[in-house]
Order: sequence, then C-alpha cells, then structure tokens
Amino acid sequence: MKITSLLFMFFITFSCGDSANESNTSSTGTIVEQSQQLGEVMSSVDEAGGNTGSFAFYKLPKRSHLQKIMETFVIAPVYAATCNLASSFGTCTNNVITRSFDNCTLFGITFDGTIQLTYDDATTDNVCAMTTAGHSITRQPNFSISNGVYTYTATTAGSNGQVITQTGSNTYTFSNDGTRRVVTDASNGTVYDFSSATTSDLGITGASRDGRVIDGGTIRITNNRISRTCDYSPENVTYDSTCNCAVSGIWNGSCSDGSTAELEITGCGEGTITVGSLSDSVSFDRCYDI
Repeated sequence: MKITSLLFMFFITFSCGDSANESNTSSTGTIVEQSQQLGEVMSSVDEAGGNTGSFAFYKLPKRSHLQKIMETFVIAPVYAATCNLASSFGTCTNNVITRSFDNCTLFGITFDGTIQLTYDDATTDNVCAMTTAGHSITRQPNFSISNGVYTYTATTAGSNGQVITQTGSNTYTFSNDGTRRVVTDASNGTVYDFSSATTSDLGITGASRDGRVIDGGTIRITNNRISRTCDYSPENVTYDSTCNCAVSGIWNGSCSDGSTAELEITGCGEGTITVGSLSDSVSFDRCYDI
C-alpha cells in the first residue's frame, strides 16, 4: 500500500520546507491531503455505527481505530494494544460516548484529546441508539497527534460538528457545520490547513455498513492557506462488510479556481484524486480493513 497520509509524517523524516511549499501551490501533495477530508467523512459515518457499523445501537469496537493505525504501520499489536488501553471508548452515559486518547505515547508519538459521540433519541439514558426518524448522532473530534517535530490536530470548528440524522426506516443525512485538520511543525509553522463543511446535506442509505451508500449533497473543502475551495458531491459511494470506508464510487467536484475535481474510490482505503491537470493515488489515513 502506498502511504501518502498525514499520519505517515510521524514515522519518517522529510523536508518541511518542501511540504510547506507544496501546501501553498497546486501540487499533488496538496490535492492528496485535500482528498483526506473525504476519507474523514467516510470513516466518520462508519464510526458512528460502532464495531458493526450499524447505526441502531452502538457497539464498542473490539479493536480501536488507534490500534489499527499502529498495526497498519507494522508496529507489533502488543505495543499497539498497550497504548490502546490508555485511550479507549467509554461506555454510553447520558446518551454520550467519549473516545479519550489520554495523552498516550508510543514510540515517541503522543495521542491526546477526545472524540465525542452524542445520541439524540428523545430519551436521556445510558442507551446510545438511533432507531426512529428524527433521531441523530453528533460526532465532535478534538484530538492531536505529535512526535515533537510535527503535530496533527483535528478539531470541531462549528457549533455542532458532524451530525447523522435518521430520516426514514433506512435513510439518513450527514451534515457538518465545520471540522478542521491542521499540521504544524516544531516552530508552529503551518504545513497543511484544511476545513470541511457541508453546503447541502449528504444522503445516506443503509443502517448497516454492508451495502451502505452515500449519494447526493455537497461538502466544501477549504485550503485555508490559499483560500481555495472545492465542492464535492458523492455518487454511489458504496461500503461493504470488509472496510470502515467506502470501497467504490466517485466524489465529483469543482473548485473556486475553475478547475474540476474527481476522487475515485478504488478499494478499501484507496483512491485516485484528480484536480485539474494533476492526479495522484491516495491512501486514506482513517480507512482500514475490518
């Protein structure tokens, strides 16, 4: 697998000067990082469904996302599990489940912050469920990953964050009033800075992971360093039981500089991004085999 994600920056040494230059221009590095925002959307939809990917009742993951990231980078599962013990999903309490990273450090890489899932099912209790039209799940990421040289930060930039709302027996919408992914260097210089927010709700069909489809709606991705926006709409973006992200489909886009864009999903965690005349393969940093 070709690893082009932000997280790989914490496992290799590269020239920050080159990366900073890339993020200020229309480069393949920039469009790959732009596509990571769509990977974030796909994995966030699945994360709200717990271990089975089903929206109805949340089941705590058997192996955490953090642990799977560690194993992806060929770190022994025993060490990944050690860090996992200090950074786990809490139980459902008053309709809220919190993923706490608890300042966990592994091989000099520190994970800190939280991801909070809030269930609005008309009843405040210790059962996190979304079973009827009008129920919703709100996801609010606020965490960081740092190796002392580079720091990756994901934050909720809007008042709500990412919200999945049930609209029918098997239909849902995804809205996002603002999330942000930033990478800074040791001198606090910005390497990458992207925000994403929906301008019209994305449509979702499928309560469970296998066969779930995202189709319609628009999400705007903003490169905050150069104030360029690209609007993407999903077309038959389809999941199966083997992956926490879609395994096929297309995100069609257009950008504020007049260029067209397309992200084709070619497999679990893999795709091809094209913006204008630039094209590159991408491995999504939040997608993995189940």
